[in-house]
Amino acid sequence: MVRAARLGIASISTITLLFGVFAGCGDDSPAATTKTDAPIDTNGGDVKVDVPDAGDTGMDAPVICPTGTFVKPLADAMLTAADDKDGDSCVNGFQYDVTIATNAPAGTSATLFANATQVGMAQMVTGATVTFAGATLNAQGPVELTVQFGTDDTCKVKASVMVNCMVPTCNVTAPVISAMHPKLNGVAEVAGGDRASSAGSPYQVSFEVTTNIEDGRPVSLRVAQAANPNSFTTVNANALAGKASVAGVTLVPDGDFTVQATCTNAAGVAGKSTIGTYPVDTTAPDLTVTEPVNGKHFNPTDLTNGAFKVCGATMAADAKDLPATLGAAQNNFQVGVGMQTDSIHAPMPAAGIVCVDVMCPGGAAFDLNVTLKDGAGNPLTKKITGVSCTSKLPSVQIVSPLGDSAPFADATKHLLSASSMQAVKDQVSGAAGAQFTVVACSDKTTGTARLFGGQTGGTLAAIGAAVPLAAAQTTDNCPAGFGGVARFTNATLPESAEQADGTLVTPTQLRVDVTDESATTGPSATVDLWVDSAAPSIQQMSPSPLCGITHQSAVDWITNVRLITTTSNLVLS
Repeated sequence: MVRAARLGIASISTITLLFGVFAGCGDDSPAATTKTDAPIDTNGGDVKVDVPDAGDTGMDAPVICPTGTFVKPLADAMLTAADDKDGDSCVNGFQYDVTIATNAPAGTSATLFANATQVGMAQMVTGATVTFAGATLNAQGPVELTVQFGTDDTCKVKASVMVNCMVPTCNVTAPVISAMHPKLNGVAEVAGGDRASSAGSPYQVSFEVTTNIEDGRPVSLRVAQAANPNSFTTVNANALAGKASVAGVTLVPDGDFTVQATCTNAAGVAGKSTIGTYPVDTTAPDLTVTEPVNGKHFNPTDLTNGAFKVCGATMAADAKDLPATLGAAQNNFQVGVGMQTDSIHAPMPAAGIVCVDVMCPGGAAFDLNVTLKDGAGNPLTKKITGVSCTSKLPSVQIVSPLGDSAPFADATKHLLSASSMQAVKDQVSGAAGAQFTVVACSDKTTGTARLFGGQTGGTLAAIGAAVPLAAAQTTDNCPAGFGGVARFTNATLPESAEQADGTLVTPTQLRVDVTDESATTGPSATVDLWVDSAAPSIQQMSPSPLCGITHQSAVDWITNVRLITTTSNLVLS
């Protein structure tokens, strides 16, 4: 899909490309909408929850979203230093009372976001209005205001305004708090989490600020616990190419923190950002695997339709009955077979105990990885070793690629374009689709194997022809007891379904079936991963050429820049 992006560019003497982040915008007063949640106990038909919550029996009741209209400020308003609530001409930031009129029932929770940053704590609707008193917004530049009702991020109203305090732009753009990522977690950045510091050291998070101040000029972050805003620390960085990256901001202990950035230009003029609220939760939930135990053997009479149960329990309130706004991450109890981490999953209900059915994967012994995540995404994994079951089926496990699980944030497990620097990538540049060598290990050394793929929850179709089993090599990384291997060289894997902004909708799912010489077929556990082999493209449209253009002027010169790109997420510097 090709999209056109527009920016207004201004400078003195020469054109300087300022930056802008593009995202979809909604009307400030949308009509009432109805949302129906999909069933949450679906995983290709391979999971059944023994202790369902109220939402596990079918389609949830429709959610009717309230309507709302911004009355202060009005949509598209131009706000200046004269509108600064505390009258100090934006010296300590731009304060404003944001009010919306709404038909939401009194007592409904409402949360204000400014440019995707949560501003303060949730307020309650009173008398058909809700007011966020003294909200601190960016003191310069466009601000998209969003009020979200409850925890459902589809129930919200938006309005765009412009703030002009005649100061530098200063906007905290990362990390981002959202309904699908409601808290900063303790998972390492390299694994798709928020922790920038090493395990065992004080918890730190990376922040990024976008600004139009000159390179080398200072950017500072004022960091405080929300409960004690007058006790704060300051972290400093320098601007470079329109950004300032602060690699380590300490946020200890767990709780809510407020962060405000200050950007000072060469003339000594300072611009301040929104005061954003960042909840922190780095503590993983407790987990007890109630069955099976290490070394458990399941006889035929122990299996139901060829499956045995894996059960887990927790006392952690933040890991029970997670909201649907987390998307696929609501299925926070996960069981992986062999080297995989998430072959089967289900939500942990309010009762704090859940069981899933795991198909006997053949006669060879295998390990289970049982994981529970809390609402922030902190995982706790227990390994159950040496499980076996009586079966005449061949055993098979996919060992490469390694699957991922919701929210699929670990980029090292994504199958990316051939131009990527990581090992998990398209192996045949220029060919259509994503080519990757899938490796599966079996307890059989003779017979054939076949690869199947599709999108999770759908029908899996055969990919290519069957391949013969061979003796496994050390480099195949097959587990003990799995002496055979099947290699599907440069198999073309289905792309995952994505939104227009590039976010994941439905991951790709893989399965390998092994047929031995007796014609008995055994399937592997499924593997889910995010496949996106197409790198984004961008080209200039107008003015053209853009790079190297010079415009001599004694006053600000403004022109539109139009770019054609395959993604709606675009940052210019």
